[in-house]
Amino acid sequence: MTRDDETLLSSLASMQGPAPYDHEEIAALRRRAWIEQGILIVSPSDSRLSEKDRQLLIRMAETIYGKEVQA
Repeated sequence: MTRDDETLLSSLASMQGPAPYDHEEIAALRRRAWIEQGILIVSPSDSRLSEKDRQLLIRMAETIYGKEVQA
């Protein structure tokens, strides 16, 4: 088995259960973080972003956190 496999086998797998949040719940949490705390959680790969916005977001993140390490 390699790291690229989508599923990993484990003796604890049956105890894990489903993921705690689905896509809509995560979106609602992100919206709530923005409204209540002014925290923006956005991925540069979000399809709603224009290429200009995507590049600006990446530059802002690199300014604050440093450059992304390419694997």
